[in-house]
Amino acid sequence: MKTLIDRMADHPFLKGIDRMYLERLMYGAYEASFLPGEKLISLGEAADRFYLIEEGTVQVGVSNAVHGDIDIQSLKGGDVLGWSWLIPPYEWEYDAYARAFTRTISIDGLYVRELLTAYNDFGYELMRRYIALIAGRLKATRLQYWDIYKQHYLLKGEL
Repeated sequence: MKTLIDRMADHPFLKGIDRMYLERLMYGAYEASFLPGEKLISLGEAADRFYLIEEGTVQVGVSNAVHGDIDIQSLKGGDVLGWSWLIPPYEWEYDAYARAFTRTISIDGLYVRELLTAYNDFGYELMRRYIALIAGRLKATRLQYWDIYKQHYLLKGEL
């Protein structure tokens, strides 16, 4: 069985990160598993961690009084959940729940923010990876809202 640090090193998001930084990251990491339907994060709550998804499926979305639950993106093994721990006011921007049994490595965001400040080269590398992640999430959100917009106006016969 692989150690936690080896599992972190093998995760696509952290692949290629210097082992010294992985060893430091490990101090803020622990294993977390979720059953189907269990919530990982909730919109508006304190964002204090991120998750490296190892296996399973996580649905990211928002609830809306008009449209109900709006699914934005499905995440799977190899993906990362959570970037709100990086940006004040450090609150989750979405809801996320497990669609299937999900195994993750949870990493403490406050601890990582301290690492990013202490080790600029590590901070640059992690931020570069997060920018790509955030851009992908914004694109998925835009596409999902465009679909909702089209459905709304198709129902009204305006498109």
